[in-house]
Amino acid sequence: MKNKNRTHKILNRIVSFMIITTVVLSYACQEAKIDPNDYPTPYAVEEKEETAEETGTVSAGNVYGDKVFEPETNTLKEEGKYVYNPLIIPDWILEAYRDNPKIIGVAKDVLRAIDRYDTEFVLDPDITLSEAEIDEISYVIFYSNPISNAVYFYETDVKNVYALEYLPQYTVTEEAGEENVTVEESDLEEVKGIIDGFKDYVTETINNNLNKDMSEREMAAIIYRQLITDISLDVRNTDNYQGLSIEVYQSGELIKGVTDRRYSSGYEFVLLYSFFMTQLHIDTRTVYGAGGYFTQKIKDTLSAKSPVSSYWTWQVLCLDGEYYNCDIVLEKVWFDEEYKGAEDAKPDMLFFGMSDNKRSESFKIGKASVLFFEEETSGGAKVPDCPADFNYLEEL
Repeated sequence: MKNKNRTHKILNRIVSFMIITTVVLSYACQEAKIDPNDYPTPYAVEEKEETAEETGTVSAGNVYGDKVFEPETNTLKEEGKYVYNPLIIPDWILEAYRDNPKIIGVAKDVLRAIDRYDTEFVLDPDITLSEAEIDEISYVIFYSNPISNAVYFYETDVKNVYALEYLPQYTVTEEAGEENVTVEESDLEEVKGIIDGFKDYVTETINNNLNKDMSEREMAAIIYRQLITDISLDVRNTDNYQGLSIEVYQSGELIKGVTDRRYSSGYEFVLLYSFFMTQLHIDTRTVYGAGGYFTQKIKDTLSAKSPVSSYWTWQVLCLDGEYYNCDIVLEKVWFDEEYKGAEDAKPDMLFFGMSDNKRSESFKIGKASVLFFEEETSGGAKVPDCPADFNYLEEL
């Protein structure tokens, strides 16, 4: 058994992420209930007042500067061939932390270490991180790169030395009124195979389908269609199309899904498509609509497979300077129902390149917000307006 305090801290962070994500998705939704029994009981973390030195605010500017905000090379556009880059962080997240380069700098350090399969990394001696800052870094890397889903980083007993643990499996049991946590480590070589397989799929999909002369609209549409035809969607039930269970999260299914060609949650589809767009340097916002409902046309066509939850998650993409709603999950559900596995069938692109008005023809939104940690953390990021439609099949 691993060190219990350390294990509890990691598990608490995972549970905290899952609960926050689920709460955000079900905000203002009367039908969407959260049962606390679905999650392990979070362990209490002793709170204390932190000094400026302990939070790292004093020294942050001495280590990370504006360099961390410089754009990464767009290899497809500049070199004619896409090369995976673990350090790409969405522009809107970079902008949210423009006044706090430490968060972005450490996030990139973590992503770089993960890419090397390091089991630990050493933080600059001039920087310290609070628990809250570690959580923020976790969210930044999660929304930037789903490979981070397979890795948990945590502080060791040595100052500024952090451990990286790949796909640890947690089991929570209760005996004589006491909860016990055991951790089973995954074989690092097996983990490498899973992560490398994910990278290979992304790389091959881009290089086999895209070229440097394509517009952003073409690139986004082609990847959208390819993912829908490549990967099956097998959700547990229609009121949880986009639920991301803690089991799925901690077992790394977000990256295993491309190898198995199967996802158990539409939210995995959302994150995968967002990652492709991020790697292609396309401005992508993961958004959620709360307090909404699906229109009668959707209900009539999808029948028993029609989603019944009053929240939904999709993307708003900036394609060639214009913002559009793109709903890859609803497109996938519609495609499966309409074509029922017909050979050579292709998605109709009904929910790609939607204006806000067209979005409302399938899902009436009570409120839409950018899905990223807490509003104050992301600088109150808003969902961009999408005034026009883009019909991929007609216009390209």
